[in-house]
Amino acid sequence: MSRATKITTALAVASIVGLTLAGCSGSPATGTSGEAAPNMTEVAAAASDGAAPATEAAKTTFTFGETATFDGLTLAISAPEAFTPSQYAYTGSQPSNVKFTVTITNTGTEGYDPSLTFITASSASQEAEQIIDTEGGLALGPSTTILPGASVSYPVGFNVADPAQVVMDVTSGFDYEKTTWTN
Repeated sequence: MSRATKITTALAVASIVGLTLAGCSGSPATGTSGEAAPNMTEVAAAASDGAAPATEAAKTTFTFGETATFDGLTLAISAPEAFTPSQYAYTGSQPSNVKFTVTITNTGTEGYDPSLTFITASSASQEAEQIIDTEGGLALGPSTTILPGASVSYPVGFNVADPAQVVMDVTSGFDYEKTTWTN
């Protein structure tokens, strides 16, 4: 490539870059269309006018026996009941076994996948082990879609240090906030 061709190519590239950047420019107050750009402080203030204050945040801690209501879903967890696992159950090494009844009701307009529900527990500051006992009726939770207006109830069990001090965390899926249940 000749020196003249290189210079011509460099000038052409510089001109294209310069024109492209000029087309993207505009003053910060007007944007590229010439219209006044919105003041983001004013936009944020207007958006927050209808927002609830932090003191009115949705409840996330419940007592066993209460029902949590979400957008399109309700979740209830019964009080713990003493439970004796069968001989072949998978349990932990804590001294007590308890079970709960979990009830999920779909109040939304689309099906809900209950396999998205994730439950953990602790007791007396120790992580609890979930009990799997197919003979005793404690298997994994349901996986069939809950249709709008329908409910499903199922038992879940945990091996705990102290049945009077159980804390359970429940997440009902990616679109739902974690809830905590206590006795």
